[in-house]
Amino acid sequence: MTPTPSPTPTPTPTPSEINLNVPLIKQSDDPWQSQEYDTAHLWNSISTTIHDWGCALTSAVMALQYNGITKMPDNTPLDPASLNAWLKSQPDGYIGNGLVNWLAIPRLTRLAKLSFNNPDFTSDALEYKRIQGNSNESIAADLKNGLPDILEEPGHFIIAKGTQGSTFTINDPYYDRSLLTDTYNNSFLHAGKFVPSHTDLSYLMFTGSQSLSFD
Repeated sequence: MTPTPSPTPTPTPTPSEINLNVPLIKQSDDPWQSQEYDTAHLWNSISTTIHDWGCALTSAVMALQYNGITKMPDNTPLDPASLNAWLKSQPDGYIGNGLVNWLAIPRLTRLAKLSFNNPDFTSDALEYKRIQGNSNESIAADLKNGLPDILEEPGHFIIAKGTQGSTFTINDPYYDRSLLTDTYNNSFLHAGKFVPSHTDLSYLMFTGSQSLSFD
């Protein structure tokens, strides 16, 4: 009797790496690097520029440009300088000493949509969502769904834009680093993302000093 050949095992597919086309923008680029960040002269007499403080600001610009928003509502280019100026013009654009209010930026995305200056932006707005916890799995899931995540590191912000083996590729607005293993120990403190949305952007936000308790 002729023996029945054993079936050839099906090879386990190797997960394909992800590389989202997030533009790399540096807070140290001209012409914005020397411009004053928020009202920095009021709370820091030495370091006052976008070059010094603009990592969150610049990360937000990268995320918005990735989603097709390249022009401000007045048709000027969206870049760290124009976003900084817009945030300064808003009563809630910056909180405290130069903290970017992530919940103000969706309002700008809605205005950018209504201006008809961004034909590649197909949603009504971008809604900011903070990611619960600091799980690498949640970042990997977002990247698979085409969503880059803004990662908070100690004193810094970067963007996760892809996967490479067991780590993530990043856009770093300040340092020449391209992987989350470059000094960041493949970890982060918190994360957030801008999600294409049809929401009306209604928010309630409460801010206060660390000594206050909201019950």
